[in-house]
Amino acid sequence: MILFNNIELVPRGKRLAGLHKASLKVLGKTKAWEKIFGIGRKIEILNSLGESYIDRESAEKTFSMFNAKSIEDAKVYIEKLYTLRDTLIKEVEAEPSKDFTEDFSMMMGYFFAIKFIFELLYTKSNPDEQKIMEHWRNDPNILTPIGMYYKLHPEIAEETLKEWSWVYSDNELHLEEKIISFSQKPEISNVREIKGNVAYPGFVTGKVRVILTLEDKELMQEGEIIVAPMTTVDFLPIMKIASAFVTNEGGITSHAAIVARELKKPCITGTRIATEVLKTGDLVEVDADKGIIRIINKL
Repeated sequence: MILFNNIELVPRGKRLAGLHKASLKVLGKTKAWEKIFGIGRKIEILNSLGESYIDRESAEKTFSMFNAKSIEDAKVYIEKLYTLRDTLIKEVEAEPSKDFTEDFSMMMGYFFAIKFIFELLYTKSNPDEQKIMEHWRNDPNILTPIGMYYKLHPEIAEETLKEWSWVYSDNELHLEEKIISFSQKPEISNVREIKGNVAYPGFVTGKVRVILTLEDKELMQEGEIIVAPMTTVDFLPIMKIASAFVTNEGGITSHAAIVARELKKPCITGTRIATEVLKTGDLVEVDADKGIIRIINKL
């Protein structure tokens, strides 16, 4: 059991984010959700490793709330998100020195709510509904105002700390200049197989290309297997030349899963440890029929 201030926490998926954007993510699922839905998370911790923890009570309440939502509810939130986005594009251009923290947090609140609903609905939806979900998830312009703001204020997007944790508790967000972590590092020295979730079936043998930085993307060779914490829209050019995708995080509505279905390439998500076990140049089998990556030869 994980305890923080005598309150039980549960770990969430690992999602890397810069210092400032991480604060917006936490505020989106706490204060913004409270404003939108009347239910937010009481405690959330997000650190520089991408690890996230929330209090169990809030986790159960928000799950129940989103599990009761329909695709029609999601469409309403999408409309509200895009309306807010379009308004903020104009405001960022007109008032670049304004503090947009609350507005950007609301964008994040709608974004994560829609994402959560789609993850719960995807397998129960018909093909037309799934296309709506995939089209939205693949839209590179969802959070345009935030990107615009960072271009105008590069000092805000700059990483000034190597180790940090955002902690939301008692209705306030504060920064700790250290990593608050409750995870136990898995034993990976003798791992020969990695298991994950099948996002698109298929079988491929090939060399690994671990993608952690912009430079890693530039070195990608045709036919290599992408191994990354997760993929985003800017991965698309290298995904077109890859033979398969393997990610630490994500599920059936993740970017990697959606692109895999579009390109019909084997994809395994949610491995948690792929980027720690595998190195660029390793020869592996990606058995996306069974959700297993087998190591044939390690460098």
